[in-house]
Amino acid sequence: MIEIRKIITTCKTVFSELGVEATRPITKAVGMAAIRNAFAGQFVEDLRPLFEAGAMLGERLIARVAEVARWARSFLWARVRRI
Repeated sequence: MIEIRKIITTCKTVFSELGVEATRPITKAVGMAAIRNAFAGQFVEDLRPLFEAGAMLGERLIARVAEVARWARSFLWARVRRI
């Protein structure tokens, strides 16, 4: 089993780049995780357990990133409508 130490999700919305205004805001979200490496400090021939843990972690991160992106879009839409 994988021991997740931290999960970090962040989101940014770009309204303009290099002085050029975007035709519509672009939202980007990213997720990262810090895990305990059970193999640290030793040689291990078969790293398959880490790959399997990575697949599980990827699914978990995708769900979190999608949630953050949905929240950011709905927040942005509410802010734009108020202006």
